[in-house]
Amino acid sequence: MRVVTTDRFRTQLAAGSISLSGDTFNVALLSGSYIGTASLANLKANNEWSSLSAYETVGTGYTAGGQELSGLSITEGNPVTSPISTTVWDADNSSWSNTTLSATGAAIYKPSADIVCIIIDFQETKSTESGPFTISWNTNGVANII
Repeated sequence: MRVVTTDRFRTQLAAGSISLSGDTFNVALLSGSYIGTASLANLKANNEWSSLSAYETVGTGYTAGGQELSGLSITEGNPVTSPISTTVWDADNSSWSNTTLSATGAAIYKPSADIVCIIIDFQETKSTESGPFTISWNTNGVANII
């Protein structure tokens, strides 16, 4: 997975307008029509969910807007395994049961502020046929923030 933080997210986080452990964040699935054609610069600059939602996946068992991230936590990164001091933002895995859909990525966004925080590129199309669709977050967290 390729994980990209948006410009607005980094700015709002630095300004203290976003609380990684106190705010509500959703994760929504995206279709190939966006992820497959977006450059890294475009991914970083796509800051509003109201614009990005036009590329949301549609399928059986999936509700528009995605679902709320649960089990949010913040921990200090491991200085032994990483030479750079980081903050690890993590959440429980996200899963939709009994779905028939295809997605090439996902977006984590703050619905109350219309801010896209992170865009995830699965780097391939993931599909389900009457089964669960699960995003298993990296063992190093949803994101590492330097």
